[in-house]
Amino acid sequence: YIDIDRAEVEKGRFFSEAENKGLSQVAVLGPKIKEKLFGENDAIGKSIKIRKTRFRIIGIMKEQGTVMAMDFDDFIYIPVKTMQKKIMGVNYIQYMMHKIKDVSIADITADDIRILLRENHNISPPKNIQKGWADTGKDDFRVVTMAEMMDVFGNINNYLTLLLLAIVTVSLVVGGVGILNVMYVIVNERTSEIGLRKAVGASYSDIMWQFLIESSLITLAGGIIGIVFGIIISYLISIGANSYGLDWSFIVPIKAFVVAIVFSTVFGIFFGAYPARKAARMNPVEALRHE
Repeated sequence: YIDIDRAEVEKGRFFSEAENKGLSQVAVLGPKIKEKLFGENDAIGKSIKIRKTRFRIIGIMKEQGTVMAMDFDDFIYIPVKTMQKKIMGVNYIQYMMHKIKDVSIADITADDIRILLRENHNISPPKNIQKGWADTGKDDFRVVTMAEMMDVFGNINNYLTLLLLAIVTVSLVVGGVGILNVMYVIVNERTSEIGLRKAVGASYSDIMWQFLIESSLITLAGGIIGIVFGIIISYLISIGANSYGLDWSFIVPIKAFVVAIVFSTVFGIFFGAYPARKAARMNPVEALRHE
C-alpha cells in the first residue's frame, strides 16, 4: 500500500511483508486517529484494541487528506492477512489496488487481471472467446481502471449539472412570473398616481424608469436575502461535512456575490419591463378616472 499510494510514514515504520505473512498484530495510525486516541502523547509502542484483538502501534502516517470522501488521516493500517484471519474471519479480500508504470497498457492489464481472477475463481470463459472476453454475468468480481472511474464521475457530474440547471431554470421562470404579477398589481393600484404624474408633465421614459427601478429593487432585495441564506446554509454544510471527516473549506466568493447582485438587478428589469411599459403608455385622462 505504501508504495502504490505514495504514502509516507512520519514517525516509526510501516509493517513489513514478513509481518503480514506472520499475522503480526501491529498497526500504523493516521494522524487524525492518533490525535483522537492519544492526543499529543507519543503513540509508538502503545497498544489499541480492534474487535478485542490487541495491536501494537509501530508507526504514524504523514498527513494525506481526504480523497473521494475518504479521510486517509483517520485510518488505521494493519496487515491484510491479520485482518482476514484475526478480525474478519475470512480468506478473501474485498478490494485491492494495482499500480502500473505505463498508463497506455491499463486496459490490457485490466484484462490480464480479469483472466487471472477467473482462473482462481474457476469461472470458465464461453467457447470461441479469446483474451478480454466480456462479463457474461458469471463474474463475482469487478475490475475498474482509473479512466473508467473518471468517466463515471464525469457522467455523474454532468447529470448533476443538468439537474441543477433545470432547477435554476424553473426557479427563474417561477420567480419571473411572480415579479411580473407583482408589478402588474403595483401598476393597477397606482393608476391614478400615474395619470397625475403624466398630467403634470412626466414623460414616457420617466414613468418607464420609475417602475423599472422599483422592479429591480425588489429583485435586488431578494438576491441579497438569497446570498445571506446561501452563506448560512453553506457554512452549516461545511461544518457538517467536516464533522464526518470531509475536508470542506468554507469560502466566501466575492465574484459570485457581484454576479448574483448584477443578475438580480437585470432579472428585475427584464421581467418588470412589460408592466412598466404598460404604465408608461397609459392615457392620463383615463388613468385619472380610474378608481
